[in-house]
Amino acid sequence: MTQIQQSHRRAEGNPLAAGLIAFGAGLLVSSLIPPSRPERQWAGQARGMVSEHADQLRTQAGQLWEQAGQVGHEMRDNPRGPAQQAAESVRSAGAGGASAVPEQGRAAAHQTQGQAHAAADDLRRR
Repeated sequence: MTQIQQSHRRAEGNPLAAGLIAFGAGLLVSSLIPPSRPERQWAGQARGMVSEHADQLRTQAGQLWEQAGQVGHEMRDNPRGPAQQAAESVRSAGAGGASAVPEQGRAAAHQTQGQAHAAADDLRRR
């Protein structure tokens, strides 16, 4: 049995492996063929776009780095400030939630009372 016949028989039993081998062979052949003029132009355009966006990203990253450094220095110099702000935020959220609970309870009681009256009226009619 020749080597080609053996590889053909193995490929029949495992189509995924055969596909991967064919894909790899295609990559190998395509890497040996020199790029065409349009491909070189597209690559040049893509390189320009990437470098343009890379400069923007570099600028934004630098700004974020500076802001993070400022926050770090503020926390080092005044560690209680952010903690106090967070505690005040929790306190105000808790107060708002606590005031909303009685209002919601009253609304639910009125709704239940209305439903009870409607059910009683319905029973009287029967």
